[in-house]
Amino acid sequence: MPRRPFRSNLRFLLGVRWGLTAVLLPALVGRTFAQAQATDPGLISPYAPLTLPEDPEPEKTPTSPNTVTPWWQTNLPPNNLITGPRLGTDAIGSLVPGFNPAPPPMAGGSAPSTPPILRWGPVTAHPFVSYGLTYGTGLLAGPGREENSLINTVSPGVSFDLGKYWNLSYTPSLVFYTTDGYQNTVNQSASLSGGTTAGDWGLNLGSSFAKTDNPLVETGQQTEQTSSSTQFGASRPLSSVWSLDLGITQALRWTGDFNNTFSWGVQSGLMYQLSQLISVGFDLGAGYDLVEPGTDMTHESLQVAVNGALGDKLSYSLSGGFEIRQFLDTGASQKLSPIMSGSLNYQMTEKTSFNVYANRSVSPSFFNDQFTLATAIGGGLSQRVLGRFFLSLTGGFRWTENNSTLDPTLEVQNTDYSFVRIGLSSRFLQRGSASIFYLLSQNTSSDAALSFDSNQVGMQLSYGW
Repeated sequence: MPRRPFRSNLRFLLGVRWGLTAVLLPALVGRTFAQAQATDPGLISPYAPLTLPEDPEPEKTPTSPNTVTPWWQTNLPPNNLITGPRLGTDAIGSLVPGFNPAPPPMAGGSAPSTPPILRWGPVTAHPFVSYGLTYGTGLLAGPGREENSLINTVSPGVSFDLGKYWNLSYTPSLVFYTTDGYQNTVNQSASLSGGTTAGDWGLNLGSSFAKTDNPLVETGQQTEQTSSSTQFGASRPLSSVWSLDLGITQALRWTGDFNNTFSWGVQSGLMYQLSQLISVGFDLGAGYDLVEPGTDMTHESLQVAVNGALGDKLSYSLSGGFEIRQFLDTGASQKLSPIMSGSLNYQMTEKTSFNVYANRSVSPSFFNDQFTLATAIGGGLSQRVLGRFFLSLTGGFRWTENNSTLDPTLEVQNTDYSFVRIGLSSRFLQRGSASIFYLLSQNTSSDAALSFDSNQVGMQLSYGW
């Protein structure tokens, strides 16, 4: 396929992106300490407006950094099962990069309050370390090559609270396999997130970086990849019932043996608050996917959104619409695909919660001249037992189709992936946590070399300051 002029400008575009980040980020950080409302420490969506009280809340005593719970310790699904397989689905349930393993707070509803051990002015450091031991069967070390392995994972890391409103974290993970089918590796992940205000606008920024070499469901082998994602969002009220949300996203992925993808997107949403319990609106989006080697793509989307709550126990978020995707310089017809996203969370009692989710998305594939349509459903149940223990049961199913970018109606490969997981976790010595889990996963592909049945059992210990 002939090279297109846009690709010759890739280095320039990336240079502009990092240059703007270097200029804008210090200004945002400087404004943050005085103005912003505290936001969630995870990677922030462009559609997460800030709540701005008239009087700022007093600073709370910082707690242990173990506030983010990985999916295999909760009733939530793995993130890459919801959002589509752009970065692949980890075949081993304990190798998700950047996790900070800890169960939820004990009975009583609050996390253990522990003063920080390292503080310099507005900066507070929270070091942590975790150790994981997993034994897995039916792991693909290559297409059609199933292996059994014991996996040891050591993850030291540190999380920085930069004032009240920004968070920076870094976690390396040393992974050791007992089978010759896999190479020992050091995974790395880092993230920065925060928010500020400018007049009536609430602004937020989230950026993450990961370098991994994990076995992936999509490729059927250990896959080295480097990924970077950045999201910038802005929101403001237009009246007492109308609000506007704007977002810009960038997602970059480099792989050693498969194609590289560079994606940019813009989003806008208009929401109307019908009541305190329900809001309706619509979202518009557009994006560009540069694939090397392969077919570049553009896409536009329109979705109708509804979110709200029924009482204080049940909350929901639903959106649905369509995407139109074009395949550049191929002569192929454009592809119209339904897309949707939804979740429902129900807090049945103080000790019991339940959730379900569904998602349909379109994204570039790992393979040349292909794109992926993925539909996922699932849910989970969590139960606190004897006050100190947290029992979780999760399950999910995903249908995936890889279609040709040269003929979007031609299906190249289809895959059905499912998993069921049960886990038990608890805290110890106030700052520590321990968990055990069992994971059953199955992948059935039209390419028989990518099919597998895997059983995994493991434990994790973590301690944070």
